[in-house]
Amino acid sequence: MQNATVTDKRRDPQRKWVAVNPELHLLRVDRSLAGGATEPLAAAVVFSIHGTGISQHAPEYNADVWAYLVGELRHQVDLRHGRRPVVGAMEGTHADVAPALRPGLAGYREARRIGQAIGQEAADLYDRLGPELVDRLPLDVGLREVDLDVDREVDGVVLPDRPAVGAALVAGAHENLTPVIHRIPPFRAGSPRRRRRPHPQAEKWVLGSSRLQPLVLPKGRFPRVLAVQALRIGPAVLLGLPFEITVESGRRIAAAVDVAVADRGVRRVVVSSVVNEYWGYVATAEEYRRQFYEGGHTLYGPNTQAFLAAHAARLAAATVGGGVFADVAAERRWDLRARRYLPEATTSGAPRRFTGRAAFTDPTATVDGYWEQTWVDAEPGALHWHEPLVRVESSDDDGVTWRPAAGHGHRTIDDQGWFVEVVHLGAVDGQHRYRTRWFEPTHRAGRRHRFVLLANNGRPEVAGDAFD
Repeated sequence: MQNATVTDKRRDPQRKWVAVNPELHLLRVDRSLAGGATEPLAAAVVFSIHGTGISQHAPEYNADVWAYLVGELRHQVDLRHGRRPVVGAMEGTHADVAPALRPGLAGYREARRIGQAIGQEAADLYDRLGPELVDRLPLDVGLREVDLDVDREVDGVVLPDRPAVGAALVAGAHENLTPVIHRIPPFRAGSPRRRRRPHPQAEKWVLGSSRLQPLVLPKGRFPRVLAVQALRIGPAVLLGLPFEITVESGRRIAAAVDVAVADRGVRRVVVSSVVNEYWGYVATAEEYRRQFYEGGHTLYGPNTQAFLAAHAARLAAATVGGGVFADVAAERRWDLRARRYLPEATTSGAPRRFTGRAAFTDPTATVDGYWEQTWVDAEPGALHWHEPLVRVESSDDDGVTWRPAAGHGHRTIDDQGWFVEVVHLGAVDGQHRYRTRWFEPTHRAGRRHRFVLLANNGRPEVAGDAFD
């Protein structure tokens, strides 16, 4: 597991304590073959960036910059090594890091530019790790659960009994500000409260006041059993916390862990945000004092970062060299509402699949050009959306023979990547209409293309009309 440096020259005037985490960490796992050779098996990336390259108002379901990061790494390893690995990605200390979008160009094009660039860096780091592969290395794992109803103090650091949502949270983060409200104190970023008496939440303006907020948000609505997790992989320790962690908070937590395991062969501590649960943000005491979005969303007050650093150091000391360490609550309960967002199929008959004619739309400053085609199909619940739905095919002999088309970097062009979009447009007279778009299309003299609706959950394969 190693890290590389990714530069980002973003300058954000809102965050006076702005910082960019330039480190990209990668874990490479290969499968051993006969004769000492190996082949790609898996890779995991830790990087610090919010997935806000695409506007929150975009109606399409998307994975933002992370889709391009993971897809580019997987594709590059496939190109360079002849085998596609399983690739995963995790947040680093990203709470105050947003994508470096060019002004006015937020959207899929910018998310792709940034995500693919990070994926390229990850692929280069993957290659550099080849000579360091070993078949034996120490592995340790640790978990500590801290019940805040029982223990809110560690090493002299105390958290308030009750968490509180700050007014600065309502104004929104810099890339998604709430209209008008973000200009009005106490919601406006950088409007700390000057208290005459000590208060557990210090400079935070408690939304609705300390008396009224508990009536709307009782303490039981907040998480109370804090999970701190550590994974030792050779010379590295991966620390997982259920918060969105600012860059400087992550540095201080890592420094505390470094001291705790200084004599145990650990050379690198990697802190990962939002691991398994969600507890809001973590800002340093200095960042908290300014009451920007990150401070307003630090629910447990200005001592949160120091509290986490102390517990992380204790956990690392108990974990590294200990094999498996567990200090967990005797019982944990969740009361979660279950919702289904995917439609269910009904018993209604499905119409015959048929397509319309393809049409081309020219690119704009923010959207790539695309070919588009609509079709009629079964209801959404009768299709398997996790399987391929649409593919683009090409022909160089005027439609006599067809083959799957390949895009930039020899990628197959279907809806499993980022070139093809599929949207359900709704139903008219009981017939469900769908739309597919092929973005960033490639052209070559004499080459023709067509959309193909792939066989899916019993629905037959259907090819659309050819287009140039």
